[in-house]
Amino acid sequence: MTYCDYITTITGDQLSLHKEYHDNHYGFPIENDDELFERLKINYERIKILKQNK
Repeated sequence: MTYCDYITTITGDQLSLHKEYHDNHYGFPIENDDELFERLKINYERIKILKQNK
């Protein structure tokens, strides 16, 4: 399996979390409304953090 270049910058728990997300969630369609809402909230929070760090 191929991973993005970002994976070379992380280690430990973050690495296993990234691989688990990549292998089981990223790119798969979401059919559950609760899971879709959860991902929307997570992405919204991620954007807020990125804007704060600029």
